[in-house]
Amino acid sequence: MPELFFMFLLFALSLLRAFYRRSHAMSISPYESCNTMGCWYILTPLLALPVFKGLAIEAYTLFVEMPYLIALGLLKGIGFWVVVYCGQVMRRTSNSSAGFFGFICIGLMAVGNAIFGEELSMPQWVSVGCLFSLGVYFYFKGHLSTQTSFIKLLFLMQVMVGCMFGMIDHFYLTHSNWFGLIILTGVGMLGTALAFGRSSVKTILKSMTTKKTLKFGLFESLVELTILALFVTYIPVTLGWVAMTLAAVAMMVIASLYWGEGSWKQQLTVGSATYASALPIILT
Repeated sequence: MPELFFMFLLFALSLLRAFYRRSHAMSISPYESCNTMGCWYILTPLLALPVFKGLAIEAYTLFVEMPYLIALGLLKGIGFWVVVYCGQVMRRTSNSSAGFFGFICIGLMAVGNAIFGEELSMPQWVSVGCLFSLGVYFYFKGHLSTQTSFIKLLFLMQVMVGCMFGMIDHFYLTHSNWFGLIILTGVGMLGTALAFGRSSVKTILKSMTTKKTLKFGLFESLVELTILALFVTYIPVTLGWVAMTLAAVAMMVIASLYWGEGSWKQQLTVGSATYASALPIILT
């Protein structure tokens, strides 16, 4: 089952990324995290241009024919900056909450992506519905329910923006390729950093060149490049999001054991229900 293999790969990448983001959330500001990711989202594909020259030419041709793709790519960058910023703030007090927003997104994205032609089987729709319900449960009864109103607001912002760029991924990758999308995402993130008022060009360049942030930005860009390449070639976007959010569930249980985020029994119960809900997707 090729889809199962790629879902596992996305799960592993997402779990590794969650650990890496947690460590950086405690040591660098959310602005630095967002800014360095934006820079490296541009630089990494440009440095790999000799390898992906054909994709770059194809993306440029499609941009000329369909300039609205440029606007969509920049919009994803703006949204991605917001999601990463919110997540890095939330990880300081509730690492599990920072990733669990994806389950609510999955339900909303599945409906949106279906309008644009993504096809899921009935068992997969049942899984998506159950995962969405668990996301709503976590908002009212999980560790998020113990957080401040500000953290809950950041969670809801993640949901809204995550749905938007999840659907952009599906629509964009069915009309163009990942090479152009990752560069435009980086440009959108940097534009947001400048417009937000906290960063100058000099500050952004400094963010990407220090040893700690350089490794963070390069790692994040390579992970995102891999994810987009898998989405466009091997696995539907909605199923990919399921795999990545299942990693957030694993992180939720780990967070309860190592960082004292909520009752480990409750986290394990929610986690078990989540994995059970995903079985129809894994088995079909």
